[in-house]
Amino acid sequence: MSTTEAGAAGGKDVEIVFHGAATTVTGSCMLMRLPGGPVLVDCGLFQGPKALQALNYARLPVDAGSLAAAILTHAHIDHAGMFPRLVREGFWRRAFSTAATCDLLAWVLTDAGAIHESEAERLNRRNRKRGAEDVKPLYTVEDAERSLGRLAPVAANAWFEPVPGTRAAAQCRPYPRLGLARNGDRRQAGRGAAALRLLGRPRPARQVPVLRPRVAR
Repeated sequence: MSTTEAGAAGGKDVEIVFHGAATTVTGSCMLMRLPGGPVLVDCGLFQGPKALQALNYARLPVDAGSLAAAILTHAHIDHAGMFPRLVREGFWRRAFSTAATCDLLAWVLTDAGAIHESEAERLNRRNRKRGAEDVKPLYTVEDAERSLGRLAPVAANAWFEPVPGTRAAAQCRPYPRLGLARNGDRRQAGRGAAALRLLGRPRPARQVPVLRPRVAR
């Protein structure tokens, strides 16, 4: 489910690995290897057929403890729904997002934890009747609540530095979405700072070139 792209920002090499939303539209998870350290952009839940949902229980595609920072673009479960598991498995740095998104995540993630607990309890009742082993929830309400302590709210349309040498901005046009700056904003980001854009397609789809991603092995 992973693809890799390489490029440059601010004259510095950048590698981007897509660990989710690659060959599917859920499970958004993008690792950016920046000069200042690895940054995870989104940590989403896979949704849909059982084969996709099973990916939620697989080994995390990144070393949670080695990440320098995380960015959560918005509060949809397929973009942030695996964040409590990331924290449980060792992520201890800050996860940047707009203040509004942080507020929403306090509701969304704890509610998701309650759903995972309920689903595991229902399955375990069935398993006990069949003599099967109990299963554990993907994460719990307690896991979700603990993960909220890693969130770092940022102001809309203001610059912040997730890692040294890279600045990002939470752009609100026309509603809050978090992305790194486009090249034209490099001067505002600061001399020598890497400036990237993560806000989807800035032009009509027919004008966007189709890239052939390299499959990560």
